[in-house]
Amino acid sequence: MVQRANSFHVLQHDLLKVDYRKGSVDVYCDFVRAIMQSTKTPQYITKVWGQSISTWAVDLMANTKTSFSASKVSPTPTLRFTVDGHLLRLHCVTFSEIIQFGEYLDDNFYTGRFEESALHPVLETPGPYPTGHNVVEVLWRTLICDHDLEQHPARDSLSLSFRSWLTLEAMRAVGTSLQAGGTRSQHLLSMPSFDLLAGQDPTSLVPTHAEIRQECDKAGLLEDHLEAEMYQCYPLTLAERAYSYMTVVQLRMNKSRLFRLASGHVGIGPKNIREGDVVCVVSDVTTPFVLRRIQHDQPNRCHLLGEAYVHGIMHGEAVDEMDIALTEYCIE
Repeated sequence: MVQRANSFHVLQHDLLKVDYRKGSVDVYCDFVRAIMQSTKTPQYITKVWGQSISTWAVDLMANTKTSFSASKVSPTPTLRFTVDGHLLRLHCVTFSEIIQFGEYLDDNFYTGRFEESALHPVLETPGPYPTGHNVVEVLWRTLICDHDLEQHPARDSLSLSFRSWLTLEAMRAVGTSLQAGGTRSQHLLSMPSFDLLAGQDPTSLVPTHAEIRQECDKAGLLEDHLEAEMYQCYPLTLAERAYSYMTVVQLRMNKSRLFRLASGHVGIGPKNIREGDVVCVVSDVTTPFVLRRIQHDQPNRCHLLGEAYVHGIMHGEAVDEMDIALTEYCIE
């Protein structure tokens, strides 16, 4: 802690007072509060701690740099704490509310629940996407936060690796079904979103059921059983083509959920999001955040859940005017 404190050369020492009666949690909260008050910026909230302490008391050991910007302007920050120091007051631009979210994706992305976790929120977005992108491009870019390992936006060529990855995802789900005693046809019939997605795909990036069956035949994933020797060899070639996209999607989607906003946008947020949570852009912090209202009689009193990626607003589209309406939220 001392080493970390020394790295904040702008810290006003009069904001920190030694009190040996306090526990470690209170000491840490005092430290974070002093840093925010000294720097007069809420930029450190980009890394929510996620522990059972004040949600604004963030993880200062984490990298606070972000590759995203949802604001072309940076309204003057108005960061301040309540007198007792428990509530952080922030001015934010309220963007939209979460109305649907997918299943939580943990370290094992291949859960066999790809449709529930990713396809449903994207496919159920009514009308054309706000950016004009087709739904397949929205899907493959959103799953990786439109960021490959080198640049943002992600290179168009990564879409070819996405196609192989999506095929492999479907095949693995079929393999899981066969191992559980089901049949290939039964599982494919339970995957209507693939055909629906393919019908909205002008780029032919989505494999149809016929293509998936053809790839399954090559891999030994037959109608009612799995040929183990074939399966062990063939998927390796497909995995090689899928590797570029697979690497990035596992990095970006790990411990996250896909969500859909009332505005029609989709994005990726923390694992604990739910319907009714609000996506905001905080003054002087250009990355969108998810806030949760915790009191009906005080709708601006919230918990800070963490950063979010929202496809279509990460280049300043969310906030592009200086006279935007700001809402003050009180973060517990």
